[in-house]
Amino acid sequence: MKKKSALALIECEKIDSMSSSTDKGADQSDRFHHAPDLGDVPSDGLIGNTPLLMAFQHFASGGEDNVDVYTSWGDKHIHIRIESHPKHGPATQFDKRLLQYAMSQAVANREADGTVPQSVNIKISDFIAKCDRSSSGQYYHLVRDAAERLQGTRVFTNIETSQEGYDRYFNWIYEVSTEYVDRTMADKTVIRGVRSITFKLCDWIHRLLNDVDSDLILYDPGYLEMRSSLGQRIYEVAHSHTCNSIFKISIEKLMAQVGFTGETKTFKKNLKQMGEKPFEAEGDHRGTMEILPIPQHALYAFSAKKPEHSVPWGERVMAKNQYIVFVRGEPQWEYLVLNLKEIPEWDPQFSITAL
Repeated sequence: MKKKSALALIECEKIDSMSSSTDKGADQSDRFHHAPDLGDVPSDGLIGNTPLLMAFQHFASGGEDNVDVYTSWGDKHIHIRIESHPKHGPATQFDKRLLQYAMSQAVANREADGTVPQSVNIKISDFIAKCDRSSSGQYYHLVRDAAERLQGTRVFTNIETSQEGYDRYFNWIYEVSTEYVDRTMADKTVIRGVRSITFKLCDWIHRLLNDVDSDLILYDPGYLEMRSSLGQRIYEVAHSHTCNSIFKISIEKLMAQVGFTGETKTFKKNLKQMGEKPFEAEGDHRGTMEILPIPQHALYAFSAKKPEHSVPWGERVMAKNQYIVFVRGEPQWEYLVLNLKEIPEWDPQFSITAL
């Protein structure tokens, strides 16, 4: 199997040791640009999020009722606990989209007149259009259920926003009110659907959005098409790093940030399936942007014991030596010929104050 080279895009520091391979894709190694401006894209169909909510798990991604996250950030010890509502269950990755949409509207208002409203009205048809989903009556009720889970889920975190923290639980949203509309169908039956939802963002989120340094990072539309909660979390963790277009993260760190509590070999198996996706699709998509394992990102397996270039996904590597390298805005190749030691670490650009 021939090794394929891929372009390494660095904005904060330049890497000089690019591959000079002469096979397919070698012309990529001689080009060099800055990282893309993640905010300088059309807003139609997009939602945003803050790096703080992207880097840490704040929502249920599997069948768990409660989530406990214990991790470190520099010299800070972080604790996040999510408790589900006994009737509605925990707020999920899907529910987070509704919160993100509300946050995006609030920040847009901040850009317009300098204020961040705490109460947000969401027209359901607009939300559905943004999230590229069906406009069926059932989906309208799914949105209402999402609001109920966001209101019912209890959150505890020692992460402060605007130098203020909680020593108690809070809910993502408060005071939900729903406006309904009756629609007469072709067979004369009347179906009641949700027209809009108004809710109040929790104080923790509201303070976060009032911070002038808390600009939202826009999501790629491909995120909304992902059906895997794990894939969504990997995208968010990778996308929260905006300083470089190429970066590395240890597999153990990636698991912790994503919120994956299973075995390392199971997590790697999922990554392997994602990394091989472009080569399993019908047709030859290697070296193109047509299919990427994670929207906007190519990914490669590396071993600290053999740092000269990426290793096959099936190669056995001890967890402590396993790294995942993300390359944003470039094609997925079979191999990345670049020394692991010269690739910057994953490092979202935000600071944390913890109680």
